[in-house]
Amino acid sequence: MTSAFAPPKASPSPASRKVIRGAGAFLAFAIATLGAWSSSVLAAWPSSALADPASAIPCQALQEWTLARDANLDSAPTIKERAELQRREFEARGRAGERIFAEYLRGALAPDTLKTCVARQEDREILQRSISRAFLEGSLSRLKTSRAPALQELVRLAEQEISARGFLSFKALSHDAEQPIELGPRKAGFHRGRHSLFMDFEAIAPDEWLFIFVHELAHKFDARLQAATVAYGDPAVFEDVFRHVAKKGATPLSKKDRERLRAQLRAGLDRGLLAECRAWTLSFSLYETGIQEGLWARIDWVDALLQTRPASMSFERFTFEFLDPRFSDPEPSGFYGLPLVRLELASLREVLRQEFRASP
Repeated sequence: MTSAFAPPKASPSPASRKVIRGAGAFLAFAIATLGAWSSSVLAAWPSSALADPASAIPCQALQEWTLARDANLDSAPTIKERAELQRREFEARGRAGERIFAEYLRGALAPDTLKTCVARQEDREILQRSISRAFLEGSLSRLKTSRAPALQELVRLAEQEISARGFLSFKALSHDAEQPIELGPRKAGFHRGRHSLFMDFEAIAPDEWLFIFVHELAHKFDARLQAATVAYGDPAVFEDVFRHVAKKGATPLSKKDRERLRAQLRAGLDRGLLAECRAWTLSFSLYETGIQEGLWARIDWVDALLQTRPASMSFERFTFEFLDPRFSDPEPSGFYGLPLVRLELASLREVLRQEFRASP
């Protein structure tokens, strides 16, 4: 069971590979964290087949870049000629990234293609930057064709950030790419602290890529998640609340102290359970639209899960009622071991259940 605040301690069991299979995969996917990385644990999802190695992109597709990369800068007699060689390498690397994205989308990119075609780790890391740019720009370009207002807004926000900052923090990773150790088995996610996205294209089926991308963008531009991350991560506030509650023991809190404690707990839920609820509600509500617009194909585990939703029930309520029992409270130690904290958290979660039950 996943904590409503803390990251999972282990990968989903092999049994979750079999669908209801949808529910098992969705549970593996719907992870909220108190720690840095969020959501989207894809270690055991049932997805459509990845590329057949027999149809893999040939290494010749990267030949233009490798030739440009191997150009001897030291042999260039002038600064201008050196700059020209560097420009050619950069542009060739960009085209290589675009080719890899195109081959990936048509299902012709075999696992470990980069490792097979590019021998040196340092070269793969350089190429990875252009791959990330190609996957991000290509994904946004495809979403931009949608007529769905919610998708248009996600693209607008992404383009606005790129325009203002010069970039949007996104990594399209391959299996051998360097990843922070805390990622564990996760194949896609949103880093709460760094506001960055990552997706492992060698683990995600091409016809599911944009659906997962939309889910991660929903986290990225979730204003409540951003506010909660700041509030919950303020050590001064946390220590002050901890100190006041600890002094009380089992004595009831004053109205002011209870409000401060509840705000702290709500912020934790807003970057955990409720953040996942919001992102998945949006993702599920756009699922059929994406199919109709050709953005993604039908996805077995999503279909299996959504078939359990009563037609009269909103996506928001359905998603919350699915996730809520699968997100446990934090371990009863430290702050969360205090009786008043556990009592208030139980009360807050029950209030949330009642609010969602009252919705359609």
